[in-house]
Amino acid sequence: MIQKIKKLDLPQIFHFTGDKQFTPYTIVSLILKTLKKMSFKEYAKLNVANIKELNLQAKRPKFSVLDNTKVNNYLNFKRTSIRKIIKSILLK
Repeated sequence: MIQKIKKLDLPQIFHFTGDKQFTPYTIVSLILKTLKKMSFKEYAKLNVANIKELNLQAKRPKFSVLDNTKVNNYLNFKRTSIRKIIKSILLK
């Protein structure tokens, strides 16, 4: 993919993310479900926190995602599902 981008010589920034939108909560939840399916005896429990409770210095938008339109239009790249990626990482 990187070679393809170099050949196109595009002076732009491309956001490259998965084909679906996930919150940090959703990603962690998928990791924990995958661990459970893989028969891990011990895994963390997920607690939900309100963003206001975290007392973060920088303000965060309620909804923010990266736009894949450019990378889809120029590169036509097929993505691997997040579940397969998580399982692959956990197996290592």
